[in-house]
Amino acid sequence: MAAAAAPDEDDIGPQPGDPDYDLSEAYGYRWEPPSREPGPPRWLLLVVSLLVLAALVVPGLLFLFDHA
Repeated sequence: MAAAAAPDEDDIGPQPGDPDYDLSEAYGYRWEPPSREPGPPRWLLLVVSLLVLAALVVPGLLFLFDHA
């Protein structure tokens, strides 16, 4: 029975024959398709945020200027 070779310092982590090889960071997760950022586009979030901000600020300003 031959002794297993000790891994080199540069050669750590799962090897191609190991069951965890495809899950390693060195493999790069190439099995997953490139994904887009989840959720709505950023421009839509910006527009909705500005509309909400205007809906909150404008009535307050109208109230202040009407009663001043």
